[in-house]
Amino acid sequence: MQIYNVTHEADLDGIGCAAMLVRNYRVPLRNLVFLNYEKRSFERGMKEILDMKPRDGMVVFSDFGMNDRLVPIAKRTLAALKRSGNRILWIDHHPWSDRAIASVKSLCDVMVVGENEKYCATELVYRLLCDRDAFGDRFMKLVHASDFALMTRNEPTIRRLALAIKVMNWGNRDSNLRKLAGQMAEGMLTSPFIEAAHRKYLAESKANLKVLKDSLVLANPGRYTIGFGFSTRLNTNAACEAIDRELHTDIRMYVDRVSGTAHLRSSKGVDCSRIAVFMGGGGHPQACGFQFDMKEFDNLSEKGIAKYVDRMMDVAKKVYR
Repeated sequence: MQIYNVTHEADLDGIGCAAMLVRNYRVPLRNLVFLNYEKRSFERGMKEILDMKPRDGMVVFSDFGMNDRLVPIAKRTLAALKRSGNRILWIDHHPWSDRAIASVKSLCDVMVVGENEKYCATELVYRLLCDRDAFGDRFMKLVHASDFALMTRNEPTIRRLALAIKVMNWGNRDSNLRKLAGQMAEGMLTSPFIEAAHRKYLAESKANLKVLKDSLVLANPGRYTIGFGFSTRLNTNAACEAIDRELHTDIRMYVDRVSGTAHLRSSKGVDCSRIAVFMGGGGHPQACGFQFDMKEFDNLSEKGIAKYVDRMMDVAKKVYR
């Protein structure tokens, strides 16, 4: 039986799911599909899995929470996969709405979804589908620390992989991430390929961090303070940490001026996902994001940034009443 994996492209957890399936089932790297929450990316990923024409196989969707606006696309894709005799497993640890669960549960053979504060998606895949071994146990600790933003002695390895993954998404994404998943499946957490991507990130990040710091905006819409930073090609955690060091806010929002994506991080007890969900995105209470139309905000010109901040302040007032 052929196995396929559709997983999140942006972080170690999503790619870790693919790596564990490759490791345990020798899944061909060509059977891996990577996507994100932006509608165009999701549509592309769904088309890609259908174009592979899986039949009488197993398709594992992992580390991807369904938000309501993507439900119609998902339903069409899942229905087509089921008509071809495939088993469908959806394994995720992000919050789902009741509507999203009700819309797709009848099309899934196994569905383990919803906010999970104990296990990330890779851990769920490992526990539910994989044989345990020494590398797997070690890898789970690393991915867990990465996804839940825990400080550990493995932090240099975590950070190196996170920054390398950011670069791998810049160009030839599918080829890069498949290669990375294959290397991690063989127990490799460092390699010339990973180190080259890490060095490239470091080479570009200095200038991009300066752009971020020069763009910082502090807003206080009421209940929580929000720090905004605008730049591009920065790792989300690194960018939000830089915003926090300068502004010390409850919510940090890094906005990529090229892709039109907003990435949010917040302090413990502050649910920044309310903003993301309102804007059509999703994620965890302390780590989430959304896509927006750059044209609506004058492609984030100086005037557009002011307009964007005003819009986010209005949203914050609504969701934190």
